[in-house]
Amino acid sequence: LPGADSGGGRIAATPARAVQVCAALLLGHALPFVLESEGDHEAGELVIGFLGGSITVADGDANKQGFNRYATRVTNWFQEQYPNKNVTQVNAGMSGTPSSMGKYRLYQNIGQYAPDVVFIEFAVNDAGGYSEVAIRENIESMIRQLQALPKQPVIVMLYSYQEDEAGIEAAMVRDRSMPAQRTIAKHYNIAEVCFFDYMNEKV
Repeated sequence: LPGADSGGGRIAATPARAVQVCAALLLGHALPFVLESEGDHEAGELVIGFLGGSITVADGDANKQGFNRYATRVTNWFQEQYPNKNVTQVNAGMSGTPSSMGKYRLYQNIGQYAPDVVFIEFAVNDAGGYSEVAIRENIESMIRQLQALPKQPVIVMLYSYQEDEAGIEAAMVRDRSMPAQRTIAKHYNIAEVCFFDYMNEKV
């Protein structure tokens, strides 16, 4: 995975560790994650970026203060694990937006802030009306933009889903958007976290 220099320490991530941190962020488990080198616990800045749709921005009434959204729980988790760091959340979630819009707003909303870690969440919004070819191109564009930044961030793909009564939307995520995004993630050796698989295993 691409690394990021943060306060003298290089961030490293693997898919297994990405799964651990996302279990921590949503399920409340304190599990070890990414900062590994000698300078990781030194004072410094740690910028966590989140790019996605309404699941990322989570701007409903129940989340007015952002306490329950996954982005805030991730940020808080990093701050707890690395108290000497000043951890900043850059939340670029925008309701109803697919990856085709994400690739155009990535630099302005995320890249200019020199993130150390970036979570990308578009599986649900990519599920309706977009070809797998277009989805792959959009995700690849975002990954390449992030890798071209002067400080390359760790990238984590998140695959969430929204269950509807007929199961149609969940099926489109499972059969269309998620496989297309996973193809690109695997090609670039990007960490992946699949809540779809996790919840199906638990239910």
